[in-house]
Parts: sequence; C-alpha cells; structure tokens
Amino acid sequence: MSSGWNTPKPVEYEGVVYPSLAALAKKYGLDKSSVSYRLKHGIPLDRKPDRLSGLRRRAREIEARGVRYASIKEASKAVGLSVSQIWYRLKLGKAPDAKLRDIRRACEIDGVRYESIAEAARAYHVSRGKMKEMIDLCGRWIKRRK
Repeated sequence: MSSGWNTPKPVEYEGVVYPSLAALAKKYGLDKSSVSYRLKHGIPLDRKPDRLSGLRRRAREIEARGVRYASIKEASKAVGLSVSQIWYRLKLGKAPDAKLRDIRRACEIDGVRYESIAEAARAYHVSRGKMKEMIDLCGRWIKRRK
C-alpha cells in the first residue's frame, strides 16, 4: 500500500477507529464534508441537522410594499428583485423595494430630444458608447429637474 495523497487515513471518533472519513460518514448517514466540518467545530455527529445551533441562519423578517415577509428570499420573489438587490438596498439603509436612482440621462442630438442614451442609440443604430461620444461632440445633455 502506497502512502499517496489519495490513501484513506484512519479516523478516531468517540474511542472507535474508522478506516476512513468516508466510513465514519457512512456510519452516521452524513456526507464527508459534513463530518469533516462537525469534527473541526466540535459538533456531535449524531445530532440532527435541524437542531444544529449556529449552522443555520435565522431568516430576517422585512417589510416591502406594506407587506411583512418572513425572509428576504420570500420578499425577493414577491417584489421581483433578486436577494442580492434587496441586501444592497438594506445595506444602503433604504427600503427593500426602493428605487435607487434613475440612471437615464436625457439628451438632444440634431434637434431631437431623447429620454436616454439607449433610446438615441437605437434611433441612430449605434452602440450606447458611440452615442455618448456623439452627444459629447455634437449634441447636448439635458439637465434633470429635481
């Protein structure tokens, strides 16, 4: 038997020596990564996963559009935003469904007003980057009123 990196190593748990981590995992009906994690953090292998303290996060209750949701995931489905979008808004101290800001910039080129660069770019059949250059050279940006 070689002593390569793939050779199973004996594991001792509660006074019993198992031929490998896989054998210990099989005995307790867990996968190897769970057994490894529990051994590393001193969590008993016979404890059921739903009763593990500290391993599961508690859902964070939030309110969006006047409705209370049990978790951010539930709110994200109802509101139509991703979980990360809601987290970002909460991090900024805003409501979970708040509109962050309107990134459209009104512009005028050749005497025609467009509400956004994208709209002007579609009209001229060019990319938004190229349209931005065109507006900077021969058009004008229209200031937004607050």
